[in-house]
Amino acid sequence: MNGLEEEFVAGNRATRTKLFVLLGLGLFLWLGFAPFFDLINSHNETLAKTNPLEALKNQNDLFLVMIIVFAVLFWGLALNFLRMGIKVQRSGRWPPPDMRVAFRAKVHRGRYARGMSILLFVAAGGLFLKPLLDLYAWYTVHQSILSLLSNH
Repeated sequence: MNGLEEEFVAGNRATRTKLFVLLGLGLFLWLGFAPFFDLINSHNETLAKTNPLEALKNQNDLFLVMIIVFAVLFWGLALNFLRMGIKVQRSGRWPPPDMRVAFRAKVHRGRYARGMSILLFVAAGGLFLKPLLDLYAWYTVHQSILSLLSNH
């Protein structure tokens, strides 16, 4: 292969189907859970009028559940990005040789591939740290609520 010829990876139909199914499922869950969150918020609004500290404690407990669910998702994505970054760095090309793509993609080598591996490592670090920061924020607010409840 000479230096002027470009290399492409063909799109995979199964990967494209999985992508569209995941996008559709995400949209369905987002739209499906919206009334559920409205129900929770309406309950907390009525509780906030009678006992605002108890409503704040309930809202904070729901925040912990959300943090745990998103922590599992974010840490799974972080591991996937880390694994992909290692593959890109070892192979020296983007996308890595064993990665299936949803649509036709040009193979990049050199600085572009190195930049993608660095980007994947940074994204993995951010996805790993985000839930930890959320847990720290939850803990701080939780301690404040407990001190308010004990003084009240």
